[in-house]
Amino acid sequence: MSGRRAFLGLALVAAIGLLAWSWRSSGIGDTDQDLFTTPASLTSHRLEVLSILVEQLKESTGKYPAGLEAVDVKACRENRRCDGWGCPISYLRTSAGYELRSAGPDGVFGNSDDLIFDGPHHPDR
Repeated sequence: MSGRRAFLGLALVAAIGLLAWSWRSSGIGDTDQDLFTTPASLTSHRLEVLSILVEQLKESTGKYPAGLEAVDVKACRENRRCDGWGCPISYLRTSAGYELRSAGPDGVFGNSDDLIFDGPHHPDR
């Protein structure tokens, strides 16, 4: 079991590194709107990337950030903190970790069309 856990840990580190590198590069980092053809798929991508960046920040500081403004702006430009419909993504600290939330197509938080990512990010579960 520890070998599998070590492999998954290494795979996670490699995936985070690859995503961070691609996000910072001028190629993929500037074209996420071209890669994801619907606002919902773009939003899901941005929620996932933001969760990885939040996890990286926690790994380096020992705690989750107070807000998304703490996320590296070189890795996550201001528009990347917005969903596919152009509305800001909400970040909320919770007792279990954090929640990233898009208001969805109607732009109103707290109803059934919201897209939600609950952290922490644990791909091995």
